[in-house]
Amino acid sequence: MTDALSWIVYPGKFIRNKRGSIIVFITVSFMALFALGAVAVDLAYLYNIKGELQNTADAAALSGISALALGPDEVRQRAKDIALKNRVEGKNFELLDSDIETGVWDPTTRTFTSTGAPNAVRVTARKTAEAPQGEAKLFFAQLFGKRTAPVRAQAIAAINSRDVMLVLDRSGSMNDDGKFTATQQGANQFIDLLINRPLNEDRVGVVWYSTTSQLSSGLTKDLASLHSAINNQSAAGWTGISSGVNDAIEELVNHGNPKSSKIIVLLTDGVANTCVPLPTTPGWLGDPLTEPVSHVCGTNNGFCPTNHFTPGCDSGVGAADDFPWDPAPGNLMRNSRAKREVMYLAVERALPEKIIIYTIALSNDPLAVDGELMKAVAQRTKGLYYIATDASNVDDIFKSIAGQGNFSLVN
Repeated sequence: MTDALSWIVYPGKFIRNKRGSIIVFITVSFMALFALGAVAVDLAYLYNIKGELQNTADAAALSGISALALGPDEVRQRAKDIALKNRVEGKNFELLDSDIETGVWDPTTRTFTSTGAPNAVRVTARKTAEAPQGEAKLFFAQLFGKRTAPVRAQAIAAINSRDVMLVLDRSGSMNDDGKFTATQQGANQFIDLLINRPLNEDRVGVVWYSTTSQLSSGLTKDLASLHSAINNQSAAGWTGISSGVNDAIEELVNHGNPKSSKIIVLLTDGVANTCVPLPTTPGWLGDPLTEPVSHVCGTNNGFCPTNHFTPGCDSGVGAADDFPWDPAPGNLMRNSRAKREVMYLAVERALPEKIIIYTIALSNDPLAVDGELMKAVAQRTKGLYYIATDASNVDDIFKSIAGQGNFSLVN
């Protein structure tokens, strides 16, 4: 008898068979959903364990590299000590010596190798069968015969190498209140701190500026030689901030190490009141500058010929809208406004080169120094802005900058 005919002759039997099939289908579906839910719960738990391991590895790598100059044994001890202060699965975590490696980090290829003079520490925090605390425990997966699972996290901390240009003010006003002497002392202390820092890879150069600027020393690892470049100076002239910054950018672009961070430390005690012609070569800002130099810097070494409101001293480089990060558009005398716009162009030039600018405003008179400009420049380039209200503060500021970026996590 055909199926169709059976359904006509025995309809109740067909309905009972159909009900049985639905019950089986529901049962199987429920079991599948339960299994998926169980897997999701266990995966979420493992993800949380992974986060705890990563935090532990990060802390251990940073602690270990702080002792890199003291040798691998001290590196491992510090890494293990800090790991024990971190908890994974509710327990203090233990690292093995084999979990902590010293080696070489190449920032260009972003690779770590265990040979060569070390500049990095790699830490692997693991919950595996070989680890002291074993694999991570599972919950619902145990119903399917899976009781544990391996989890691991890795962190690399490396010493940062920096190319640093000190751009220092030697205008005439720096002779007041011991500011020039304090600047020389602070810059010398900066150099000495780097000389005495273990495994230092920083290079430093020096630019002094007043009416014009002078590259006193290009980037060098012979840091001791920089003391003469700092000390053999005197203060006189006007304040051509943009000229000094442009010289520093030129040095970093032309002679900087592509593997190093590029940093400018800019100190001034005044307001930009003179400037020099800017480069007009293609590619500097994407296109050559076509504005006459006299419109940018005025005449007579960059000064307006008669007074601060001479129309010819308007920069012509750009209106306030061209620099939306200008902290105080229109608040300066026209002559200073022109010089400020030239400074903006210098800063915009630094951005594609990823140059960070730390700025120091040295004055106890807020009207005597363009602190708003210095703050804006630092913020624009992801640097820091410092205020030295007294010459005695300068040493502490240079000390703080010297310590910036000593080492960091790199992966």
